[in-house]
Amino acid sequence: MLRSMSKSYYPVEQDRDSGRVPLTIRLQPDRHEDVELLVRLWTELDASLGTKRAKKWKPSLVVERLIDVGVDGFWQQVGGRPETQEGREEFIRRAVARLKKQTRAR
Repeated sequence: MLRSMSKSYYPVEQDRDSGRVPLTIRLQPDRHEDVELLVRLWTELDASLGTKRAKKWKPSLVVERLIDVGVDGFWQQVGGRPETQEGREEFIRRAVARLKKQTRAR
């Protein structure tokens, strides 16, 4: 039942705690249950691996990790995160142009 993909989201490195910006989100009840299950899973994984973390797993830390993985995966899929403001503007311009071209072709 525990596939390698679910383990890939579990962070083996220590927590990044500096420079975090607070963010409030709302979740559907079933999604919140999923996050709570991941809290339990990652707490048990820490215990079985003997990993000592600066902070206990909480839903907010799990969501933060899932966002990190998702955003990193997105940038990997599109060829990398633009490093400069000009690069970001060009990235958005090209994405919008590509979407317009695709919708016209339909």
